[in-house]
Amino acid sequence: MSNWLDRVRPPKYLRYFFYIVHSFYRSYKSERKEAPVTTILFLAFFHMIGLFSFIFIFFSNYFFEKIDGNIGAFIIVFIIGLSHYILFYKKEKWKFYLIEFEHLKKKDRRKGAVYLFLYLFIIIILLIFSGWMIMQTSPHYK
Repeated sequence: MSNWLDRVRPPKYLRYFFYIVHSFYRSYKSERKEAPVTTILFLAFFHMIGLFSFIFIFFSNYFFEKIDGNIGAFIIVFIIGLSHYILFYKKEKWKFYLIEFEHLKKKDRRKGAVYLFLYLFIIIILLIFSGWMIMQTSPHYK
């Protein structure tokens, strides 16, 4: 089982986003040592927001009414945290992702930053839409 987990890699776009965010954090002297952890936490945070929003928009009746909301939130945080640990931090896989994209020029990294911004923008739009749905369906806001 351990051998299988060591070979698991995130999709290429996530490895690319990891490289872009890491490049940003590594440019600060105070963040150089913590850049990998900060980058993993940054990506995990936005994936948690996206997953919460997605579940609320499409499965809110089942997930938040049949399963206690606190337990459901804990399950999501646990799954995202564990998956990001396995995909990026276990056996320091993040070092290989940096090597994979080190050939990129500054122009390509800027283009990647635009893609990352669009990706995060879509997640934020999902969050806003799920918040709007909460306000429309909750009796507390009427």
